[in-house]
Amino acid sequence: GGSSLSRDDPKAALIYEFVKEIETYRQKIADAVKQADAMTCYIICQQLKGTAPCLGFDTLAKVAERAGEQVAAT
Repeated sequence: GGSSLSRDDPKAALIYEFVKEIETYRQKIADAVKQADAMTCYIICQQLKGTAPCLGFDTLAKVAERAGEQVAAT
C-alpha cells in the first residue's frame, strides 16, 4: 500500500525519498539475515516502525513492529 498522506501535507515531499530508502533497508535486512545479525534486523525494524507512520505508511510500521518483536523474542 501507499502512503495515506494527502498531497497537500508538508511531509508528502519526503515520501519519494523514503520509498527509495526502503530498498536500502531491504538490502540491509537481507544481509543481516544472511549473517544471523539479529541486532541489525531489530534496529532496522525500529527505524521503520518510527519513521513509516510519520509518512502515512501505517501498515509498514505495524509489520516492522511485529518483525522487531519476533526478532527480540528469539
